[in-house]
Amino acid sequence: MASDSTSVAIACQGGGSHTAFAAGALARLFEELPGGYVVDGLSGTSGGAITAAAAWDALRTDGPDAVPERVRALWRDIAAGSLPERAANDVGVWVTALETAGFPLPSVSPYANPAAWAGRRELRDVIERFVDFDRPVRAADPRLFVSSVDVLSGEFRAFGAADLRPRVLLASAAAPTVFPAVDLDGVPHWDGLFARNPPVSPFLSEPDRADEKPDEIWIFRVNPMRRDREPRSQRAIADRRSELSGDISLTGQVGFVDRVSDWVERGWLPRERYKPVTVRGLTLSEQLPLSSRLDRDPDLICGLLARGEAAADSLLAELD
Repeated sequence: MASDSTSVAIACQGGGSHTAFAAGALARLFEELPGGYVVDGLSGTSGGAITAAAAWDALRTDGPDAVPERVRALWRDIAAGSLPERAANDVGVWVTALETAGFPLPSVSPYANPAAWAGRRELRDVIERFVDFDRPVRAADPRLFVSSVDVLSGEFRAFGAADLRPRVLLASAAAPTVFPAVDLDGVPHWDGLFARNPPVSPFLSEPDRADEKPDEIWIFRVNPMRRDREPRSQRAIADRRSELSGDISLTGQVGFVDRVSDWVERGWLPRERYKPVTVRGLTLSEQLPLSSRLDRDPDLICGLLARGEAAADSLLAELD
């Protein structure tokens, strides 16, 4: 990479269908990325992990111009297309909304639910259509980090590009109430939403030299950072609790990046190994209900893609 280039790592937060926002932002940024900026790292959790992996594979295989169509096509495929798919989707969203609102409904473990196993097989098929796992990973490829959590120990795991396989992405998207845990190396793993959503610190901790670390990290958030009013209904309280719990690790990671940057500027850390890093963010500002995370309605996903594109336009204007 040229010495006058600005290296960028992009981290995609997960949140079910809301992650289409991050896909729209990725597509627009790769279409309009200003000269001098180079994306050389991607990370994600859950739906953000799948989106980041698809973008990473397009980037390393066919270059930046291939990323927009790859991620848009991924989310068009995820959307419920046929009438049976739409009917099943509507029922699932309706049931989730009732559960979130506190209505007593019979609970079924995902391990005993045939639909959960079928959904996981369907998701694996989608993943394998948009990520080439047979192509060897080269040293010159962009970095990729995907997160999940060890169910038994509670330990966070960040999988790099060399460890990427369909089961890793399935584990990162294994929401406990929706899918069974995914076995990785003999240990059950759940959704990375419980660990780091998304992984940010590995961009700084994994490389040994300062020149291998990104100059900037762009974070695409699907959880609103702020709500306009106090949640009081059972459903609103559950929604906000989920958002806050999903952002705890991200807040800590951003604080870590800021502290390291400050210590480097003060001369407390050697510049051979550390560097100041600028953090920028895009946030899905629309306040959507938690149940819509499971909604694969094509109109919802199309709207979220468009909101991501609009948010990316704002970031591009800031860069200019």
